Amino acid sequence: MKRKTDGSYTLEAAVLFPLILFIITALLYTCFLLHDKAVIEGKVHLTVLNGEKAAKKCADPVTGEIDYESYLEEGIFRPLYDNSEEAASMKTALQNTITEKVMFARIYSVTVEIKGEEITASVNYGFDMPIRGIEEFLKSGGTKFIYEEEKSFDNNEEFIRVFQVATDSAKELPGADSILKTLQKSIGILQ
Repeated sequence: MKRKTDGSYTLEAAVLFPLILFIITALLYTCFLLHDKAVIEGKVHLTVLNGEKAAKKCADPVTGEIDYESYLEEGIFRPLYDNSEEAASMKTALQNTITEKVMFARIYSVTVEIKGEEITASVNYGFDMPIRGIEEFLKSGGTKFIYEEEKSFDNNEEFIRVFQVATDSAKELPGADSILKTLQKSIGILQ
């Protein structure tokens, strides 16, 4: 008793298998693209945070480690310092770390600028498509991305110094005691 089977299972598998394989590959590739995007955004954010300390000449521009002695010696002329050396070293470090960590992204340009009391870091990147035909399709719509982040420098240390001088002076002035208590209470609520 031989049983006859139709070739429909083979035909269905021949049609469905490439489709399922393409969907799985597309999902994996999307995960890699999101990974690259997250790495780029994270490294740019870290560069901006370290850049504030480097611009104040109190930290290493690459590692972000604070040098407390140089910070105490900087004086009031810190805003007049030239930060081009720190910006160049941060740009090189950002380019190197991004290039090491990404899988498919192609880095076109990296810029880091420190101007006065603000730092701006941006990365212009695109994605290399390993699937033939998709790269041309996406390039027609444009697959270049720019991620830019800027941060104004906080001057919390200077505020604390000024507030301490004001409170020390206010203790000696008659009638300033009530104003001082009100300020301390409002700052305590904010903390």
